Amino acid sequence: MWIWLTFSLVATLLLAILFIRRYINYREVSLPLLATLTLSIYLPLSIVFLLPLDIYNGGSESEGKIIYRMWQLNYWLTFLLTWALLPFFQYYTRSGYYDAKDKATDSINKLIRYQLALLTVGFSILAYCLLTGKFKLKSLKSIVITCSHIYSLTIALWMMSHGLISIPKSIYRRSSVDVNQLYLKIPSLSTSKHDHLLNYKDVCYKIMKYPRNPENSEWLDSLIEKIPASIRTESNHSVLIDGADSESLVKLSENLSIYKHKYLEALNQFNETMDEALKWEEIFDSKNSGSSVLVFQHQPDHIFNKLPRFNFAYYNHLRYHVHVLAGILSLLISMVIVQSETFHSTRASLLKYIINLNFHTRLNSVTVFCFLSYMVVATLLTLTQVKVFNIYKISPHGNSNPSSFIFFLTYASRLTIPLSYNFTMLLSNDSSQFQKFLGESIKLIKAGEVINDILPRLIIVPIILELYNVYGKLNRWIRNILFLDDDFDLQFDESEPLNRDDSIIARSKQIIERELRVRQAHV
Repeated sequence: MWIWLTFSLVATLLLAILFIRRYINYREVSLPLLATLTLSIYLPLSIVFLLPLDIYNGGSESEGKIIYRMWQLNYWLTFLLTWALLPFFQYYTRSGYYDAKDKATDSINKLIRYQLALLTVGFSILAYCLLTGKFKLKSLKSIVITCSHIYSLTIALWMMSHGLISIPKSIYRRSSVDVNQLYLKIPSLSTSKHDHLLNYKDVCYKIMKYPRNPENSEWLDSLIEKIPASIRTESNHSVLIDGADSESLVKLSENLSIYKHKYLEALNQFNETMDEALKWEEIFDSKNSGSSVLVFQHQPDHIFNKLPRFNFAYYNHLRYHVHVLAGILSLLISMVIVQSETFHSTRASLLKYIINLNFHTRLNSVTVFCFLSYMVVATLLTLTQVKVFNIYKISPHGNSNPSSFIFFLTYASRLTIPLSYNFTMLLSNDSSQFQKFLGESIKLIKAGEVINDILPRLIIVPIILELYNVYGKLNRWIRNILFLDDDFDLQFDESEPLNRDDSIIARSKQIIERELRVRQAHV
């Protein structure tokens, strides 16, 4: 037990650090926030290692008590993070105030209003139940746990259902790449990058032209230092400043961070698509030229450039088969999970036959780890693709808005524990310490037990909606009826194939050539 526990603690910490480095620039956040973010991703990831250990714990009673305490610590720390610390830091990172005390005060005020709204709803339900004699006050803890569990489980199953489809589909789609599809995206991405740059520059210009006084001089200097030197040197610009009070400067400070990260996200999307198109052009050229080596000239840091022969063999011969096999394997795993969710707690559940609880072997522990990891990855992958009215959206390369990243971590933390409890239901396992801790509270409330049993069986509903593209049709219908703009989006961040247009492809190549000249000029 102790070897696996030590390994899992270290592995989880490393994964949490890598995850944070991928999505935000950790150098730009304070140490307390960085510690909170690390803990927020550490707790949900640790469950992937802790649950197999719990299920196959053949140790002493004292070891069982340690695992029980770990579940308690994980659950209540997650509860504290998702309902207090993370919302506070989300408000704090969005706040435009200069002084840390003012930012903290503003964040606490917003957090109090948020908590009061929740408590008002909660106490209203509690008062109704007490007056009608629906439950006793001593069962309050069970009701809080059950309501939180059902709410999070509903979202988790919906997210996971999408991920179970999108993972095999995206893997198979990448088995063969149509470079023209990449070219067709370039003009719109270039326009988006240009528009976001103009919005970002407009905010920068307003800050540089903002009227100074003794009260805001230091504040303005700190904001100007955040503006890139290339924009600060531009002098031929005129802007209209709405007001010159402290509130308008607070708004400008908030917009500076918002538009900066929107521009960086658009820039990354453009660069990523352009680099991918150039890479595949080089792959096709190497194959047509009859060469047996491949070195990516436009990506000198590519991991396979040091192995040019393997690089050629992989991209021209092996890659297609690897992706097809991986797609089939992920599809089979997805089908097993969907079938087991639908028929959980019955003899027809496939997962119960694959993972035999009667044999306490390392192989079974690894199998539990793999299936649970796949379910968690499917859920979190979907969560990274969700666009909440284009306000909260994270992107790789360390350029995510901290506020959006905190929003993602809040739901990642909320969804993982219900998903893990759902996994124990698929195995019909009632002997784990996790079941003793969380299951007893849920089963104490009859309605919670019934809903917890029904929800997994309904996973087939969002899967059917996804397969028949109901989300996309509903998204277009609402936009057309209500005349909404692109900020309204019910779909996940997935693109459908575009119709070929040779004029757009030719224009894309011109845009890429111009971008390459700009890159060379800055070398």
